[in-house]
Amino acid sequence: MKKTYFKIIFFLLFLIFNFRVFAQDKISTNESGIVIDNKEIENFKEKIANKVAEIQKKNGKEDLIAGFVTKKDSKQITIVNSDNQENYIIKLEELLTKFYQISGKTVKEVNFDKIDKDSYLIAVGIKEDKFLTANRIYIDENFILKTGQISEIDKEKYQLELITAEKTNYLLDIETTTKQFIINSKTNQIEAGGFSKVKQGDFVSFIAKRENYDVKNNQYSAFKILVIPQEFFVK
Repeated sequence: MKKTYFKIIFFLLFLIFNFRVFAQDKISTNESGIVIDNKEIENFKEKIANKVAEIQKKNGKEDLIAGFVTKKDSKQITIVNSDNQENYIIKLEELLTKFYQISGKTVKEVNFDKIDKDSYLIAVGIKEDKFLTANRIYIDENFILKTGQISEIDKEKYQLELITAEKTNYLLDIETTTKQFIINSKTNQIEAGGFSKVKQGDFVSFIAKRENYDVKNNQYSAFKILVIPQEFFVK
């Protein structure tokens, strides 16, 4: 069992540091292996680079908090952190706080009215306890990365039931728009996948938007998935 989880950790690291491979739209091979052709992921990388660049422009220490908007007025915004469910209050300064919308590879300045309830915000500024005085606020999409083992497959509904190492159960919808990939257990190469290639007992790492989440059923609509066949773990 330890060997299995070491391999899962390896693949999670692989996904994090090679996200462009996992999320690619097109796969082609040459003598050196897989070649990536994916404007979407390049845009995603550039988006992150823009965020980091903005944060690093300031002299001195700045803090960053992120979460979903639960309440707002002209002086402050309350958000809930999606990881630990803690509430934070973002204080707004009329002459200081700037608002930005992230869309693809572009970051453009917008006004306060663009922030809605349930918007996902990244706020940068000076933090004290549960309060942050914001210099900049970014309106962004929010993705999650999870991994679990397939316990059941519903071939009619195109759904996978997953259980994680923490014994959390997820219901995963595989849509026509879901980008599917699988690791070849013989070559360890990532290949184009498909629902018919998935088997009970396989491990699945998936990316989903938090906004496409059914709290009642712990259910996500998959944006991208990578299947790690169970055969890999019995080598």
